[in-house]
Amino acid sequence: MTNDEPEVALQLRILASHTPAALWDLVHKPWMQDDLSKSEQQAIFFLSLIASSDQKLVQRIIGMPFFITIELEDTSILQTLSAVHGEDLRWLLDHPSVAGGITDDQMATVALLRLERRRPEIAAAVMTLPWVRDGIDASEENPVLKLLELALDSRQVFQAVATRRWVRDGLNPDETVVLGRLRGISGTTLAKRDQAAALRIINMPFLESVDGMDAAAVVSLHRLFWEPGGEDYLGNVLSHPSLRSGITDDQAMVVAVLGLVMKDRPDLLNTLLDLGPDAVEKRVIQLPLRGKVTLSVLNIRPGIYSTLDKLEQMVRAQEEFMGVSFPRSYVGLLVANATEASGGGGGTGLLTIDPGWAESTYFIAHEVAHIYWTFFPSWIAEGGADFMTTVSAGTQFETHQCNLSDNLFGLDQLYSDLSERGQSTGIIRQSGCAYTLGRGLFLDLHETLGYEAFRQGFATLYTSMRDQEHFDRCNDQERGLCYLRAALITSAAPTSAALAQPVIDNWYHGPGWVR
Repeated sequence: MTNDEPEVALQLRILASHTPAALWDLVHKPWMQDDLSKSEQQAIFFLSLIASSDQKLVQRIIGMPFFITIELEDTSILQTLSAVHGEDLRWLLDHPSVAGGITDDQMATVALLRLERRRPEIAAAVMTLPWVRDGIDASEENPVLKLLELALDSRQVFQAVATRRWVRDGLNPDETVVLGRLRGISGTTLAKRDQAAALRIINMPFLESVDGMDAAAVVSLHRLFWEPGGEDYLGNVLSHPSLRSGITDDQAMVVAVLGLVMKDRPDLLNTLLDLGPDAVEKRVIQLPLRGKVTLSVLNIRPGIYSTLDKLEQMVRAQEEFMGVSFPRSYVGLLVANATEASGGGGGTGLLTIDPGWAESTYFIAHEVAHIYWTFFPSWIAEGGADFMTTVSAGTQFETHQCNLSDNLFGLDQLYSDLSERGQSTGIIRQSGCAYTLGRGLFLDLHETLGYEAFRQGFATLYTSMRDQEHFDRCNDQERGLCYLRAALITSAAPTSAALAQPVIDNWYHGPGWVR
């Protein structure tokens, strides 16, 4: 047994003590015959909870379509069912919307049914939305769940947004982000909340409609609200003279970058707001895959720069190389000494660069690449971003020194050791090893496999990590290696896989390593 499996055995014993027939059905599921994934272990735990409250219905649940295989989404369904008891659970399972048994794509449907039984007036309010009433498809699962969370935890805020056209005609990813962050400011179950501030934000001009720029601004406001230290940063910003009448679309570009300076330079908040929206350079471009993307640059030192041109160039080049839709519809770049590092960025699409690098192709390319490459471990994130810099900008930055390990396994092992001892793992990224070793691996694979074969594998690595496709397989210390092998070996053509295998082994374990 592994470390987790004795607990699983205990849950099976609990299940057997309540309903032996359910245990019989469970152990004959094909996925029970081999090692149990994290999701499968969680499924057994929730089953034992359901059996503790209703012995008859648990066997029925085991026979439903969603239980044929167990993925991460299925555990969410079971978690919802485990919180419903007695006649309420029977009513839910008998409901016409899940006739024939719950399926894999009904996570939001199950959550909505639970709400209908528990708080019918709130469920009815959600069901007034036309796109919810006509059935919930796969793309609507997450938006419905965010709506339900908001309705349960911030009813007044939900009522305020439910009348908005952009909520009534269906929620896109940016609009879904806005709902989640508004709940993060106003939720009654949170340790800190300010419903009045959330209601005020909703009624500001910039949220009459929602795009990526507006979502970024709400994310920034949410970060201001939760910044530790006791200072009311959100209140201070909203009371700034330039925002007293509410945030406009143009001002949203300035507000969006405020969250970037909170950790290291909160003194810049008023400075940036005093610059005003006229200090922002803005451009709307059309990408082949993503479509419309808004780019903006706010430079704390006014002047004429080529920063916006270089930003557009890098965004275009990187989508072209990846062959995957650019992840964000808005990219905002703040040129200021905002962080301890020379620059920063990530999946939010909000980037910072020191004024001295405002026209550096390398720095702009690297931070844009982090809009794609944000993943753990750091050698995937930094190595992927540095490789993308080489491809899109035609340049390499050679000042990263690595004195922690000669291979990626040593880097992962160091991270694990530090984590187990409760020590900071920042030394790994600060050392430069994540850049040097990660970039070296990808450059070597690119040269070995050739342009097209590598590009396909690299894009597969990105999409599989983005979508957590191998959540159960790749969830341990060697997560990066696991995803790398899945993308460039398991999913690749045999010829490419045979070429990639020794390159990956060499960089991960070191020269001469034998499987």
